[in-house]
Amino acid sequence: MIKNPLISVPLKFGLIGSGLFMAMFLVTYFIEKNPLIDLKLFDFILIPIFLFTAMKQYRDYANDNILHFWQGMTIGFITFIVIGLLSGFFVFIMLALIDPGILASYIAYTSDLFEAKREEFIQQFGEQLYNDSFETNLKTSAIKMGIDDFLKKAGIGFLLTIPIAVILRRREF
Repeated sequence: MIKNPLISVPLKFGLIGSGLFMAMFLVTYFIEKNPLIDLKLFDFILIPIFLFTAMKQYRDYANDNILHFWQGMTIGFITFIVIGLLSGFFVFIMLALIDPGILASYIAYTSDLFEAKREEFIQQFGEQLYNDSFETNLKTSAIKMGIDDFLKKAGIGFLLTIPIAVILRRREF
């Protein structure tokens, strides 16, 4: 067991956060919705809650109501990396091994969106970029989706860690 709360607290919240993401993914899957489509906004709710809660718990219970900026950044980094790695790996496993139909459905959905917005896209970006983007969409793979999930969560986590760490440095929160 890891005794250093600067590591154990964010690790705990990263594991809980990724577990919650996996549970939401499975619930969405079992109600016959496509989790790749229907859970897009969930990251913007899940990640800030777990970043805030991990930093607040560390500050309030493990560090005598003090949170230095570097501690907040460390806690945030560990939290969002754990969430991103585990959920990205989970997405890969689901798409590659459990049910590749989820990915096929996602590709069909995004292809339909490409077709529906074809004229707008071509006007803004040109036909060559439209064709390249459409082809890239058709070649989407489980590993790309897993990496994309990790990068999305890491990006959101990094951007939100800074303001949350600054806010929680104050003791009133």
